[in-house]
Formats: sequence, C-alpha cells, structure tokens
Amino acid sequence: MLASGMTSVPDPSSPGGLPRRRQWPAGIQRRRVNPVPYVAGLLLWQGIAWLLLAAAGFSFWIMSLPAGLGPGSATGAILWAGAQLLAIGIGAGMGAAEIGMACRLRGGARWVLTVAVGLQGVTLGASLVVAAVSIMVIGSVLELLALIGVLLPAPAAARCQPP
Repeated sequence: MLASGMTSVPDPSSPGGLPRRRQWPAGIQRRRVNPVPYVAGLLLWQGIAWLLLAAAGFSFWIMSLPAGLGPGSATGAILWAGAQLLAIGIGAGMGAAEIGMACRLRGGARWVLTVAVGLQGVTLGASLVVAAVSIMVIGSVLELLALIGVLLPAPAAARCQPP
C-alpha cells in the first residue's frame, strides 16, 4: 500500500521496472473530499423543486378543468386531462424519491423519510389508476370505431367502381 499523498509510477531505470515513490510538491496539499453532503444537498433541493412544480401543476390543473369534464364529455379532453394528471404524479413521485434519497444519505429525520415514501406510494397508486382509466377509455374508443367500421378498409369492389 502506498502512503496517502504518494503516487506510484514505473521507473525504467530501476532493475525489474519496480515503481518508485514520488512525493507531492511541498506547496500542494492533497485532501480528501467527502461527496455525500454535496450530493445529499443536491438531491434535497431537486426533490423540493420537483414537489413545488408538481404542486403548482396540480393547482393549475384544478383551475383549468373544463366545467363539462365528466362521463359525458369528449374523449380527447378526458385523455388529455388524464395525461396531465399522470405527468403531475410522476413529478411528485420523483421529488419524493429524491428527498427520500437525501434523507438516507444524510441520516436525516425518520418522519421525513416516512412521509416521502408515503407520498411515493400515493403518487404511484394514483398514476396507476389514471393510466388504467386512460387505457380503458382508449380501448373503448378503438372498439367503437371498429364496430362502426371506421377502421376497416373498404371492400375491393367498392374501390374499383367509378364515382
């Protein structure tokens, strides 16, 4: 093992090419940097930013909901509102995950970690519900289009007749 502050380089003039030890210059001190507090701080502030963006997005989503959004409204409006809500949930889940990682790195308060994991679970559950409803709506629309015959190609005899 080499002592701290030393490097090992092969010495071509020594017999057998054994490495020789070289010291750092006198004016330069080598110090070890602990990246954990730096990374934990970045994760914490990024998580807070994601949660603030998700909260702002959710409040704008609530304020911009059309009055007629419900079971009888247009399918495109439902799908777009579902996609927006899914994106908001993903952002909140990312923020909660980053805050949870920061708490694990720093050894922070257990209740913050518990709240972050709980928020992740809630956003995951809500995202799965929104994704399932969106898939059901898309499947129903495609089924109706297939039953009506919109997706089916015209028969060959109908395409060959002059208008």
